[in-house]
Amino acid sequence: MVAGLARAPFLTAGLSPDEGGYAYIAREWSHGAVLYRDLWIDRPQGLLGVYRGILAIADHAWAIRLGALLTGVAVALLLGAIGWMLRSPATGVAAAFVYAVVGAGPHIEGFTLNGELLAGLPSTASACPSTTQPSRLLPSNSGWNSPARASATSTTATSAATPPR
Repeated sequence: MVAGLARAPFLTAGLSPDEGGYAYIAREWSHGAVLYRDLWIDRPQGLLGVYRGILAIADHAWAIRLGALLTGVAVALLLGAIGWMLRSPATGVAAAFVYAVVGAGPHIEGFTLNGELLAGLPSTASACPSTTQPSRLLPSNSGWNSPARASATSTTATSAATPPR
């Protein structure tokens, strides 16, 4: 709830230059332009696909901000769940609260729908299973704890799509 409230004041804010660029590329892509040929951009297709999907629903800046709000809330909830599973309910609440407040900060453009925020969702989600399941790949005495396994798991989830050739 705090994550949504922290991002809500930005729903009516204008787009950042990056967001405007992503929206332009996504709009042109939806009108038939070919990514990486007609439209040069050095960002993965997943990011542009999210923008294209949002703009297909509502072609307005508030829709992009709402996407950022929903993504931020989802990451906060996942962080809360991870803290809860690793340590205690209090740790989960603290982790979610800190992310909700700090993660939405305007000084780090935390309210924008950028690649970092969008990559944070599958990355954080990929850490959840590794906090509850012992690793079958590593011996229990290997010294690898849950955060290390989560980090290794998240590498796969945040891989960038290779541009078509």
